[in-house]
Amino acid sequence: MLRLSWASRAAAVLCALCTSVGATASMVSLGSLLPFTGGDAGEGLDLTGNMVYAVNLGGTSQSVQGVTFAAATSTATPPAGVTVNGTGVGSFNYFDTNDPAPVLGNNAANYGATADDNALESMMTSVWFGRVWTLDLAVTTGQQYQLQLLFQEGLWGFQGGAGNGVPGSANRVFNVSVETASPNTLSLAIGSLNTGFETDGASPTQPNPDFGLVFTYVFTAPDNSFRVSLNDLPGGDANTVLNALTLEQVPEPTSLAIVGLGGLLVAFVQRRRN
Repeated sequence: MLRLSWASRAAAVLCALCTSVGATASMVSLGSLLPFTGGDAGEGLDLTGNMVYAVNLGGTSQSVQGVTFAAATSTATPPAGVTVNGTGVGSFNYFDTNDPAPVLGNNAANYGATADDNALESMMTSVWFGRVWTLDLAVTTGQQYQLQLLFQEGLWGFQGGAGNGVPGSANRVFNVSVETASPNTLSLAIGSLNTGFETDGASPTQPNPDFGLVFTYVFTAPDNSFRVSLNDLPGGDANTVLNALTLEQVPEPTSLAIVGLGGLLVAFVQRRRN
């Protein structure tokens, strides 16, 4: 199987976003929303830091680049420090919920054949969903963090196909807001996110490489509980979906300086010994 380079796949993804999304493209007010094309290093995800949380929403525990994503389904509660609030919040897996036998797998993501790609594929076929819900993450006041929210629409009917009786015009449009002052003071981060039109599915009718979207937001915690809100918009299908998340603690500049000085000292001692 031909495996495109990260640069080639990213170019194809960005081209698809520019040409096929059109008026459906989301509006990013805070942070960044960029494509990722797999679970390996250099394919769009940052999994190298000090992870406070890594959660696979709706699915089983998986390991990607050595980071263990904890399971969080309707039967497996989120890890300590992660709280969900909302009416009708639930979880499901695209693989077996919207793609019945004998064609299981049409809705599953397909990034490649490596172990990290396969683990990420499993993660991105499961979601938490709800019309309006919030996700609260226990944090340390004054500490800087990097949040990553991972999205991919796994029901290919939402990407222009006609599978499972879902018309290609179906929309799953919602807003994503993040805390900026307190849990009750949120600011719009992504407006009109339409994951069905902005990600590619694994359907046989979709020739482009599979990709998802990662929202990245760096913040300093204003209090000890950071809130993310997902809110369905009129005209959508009354569901917001989120596949996975990470929260990384960002080292303070003084800590980085100490590490750098430590490295210089080691090099100096080794040079003296030589």
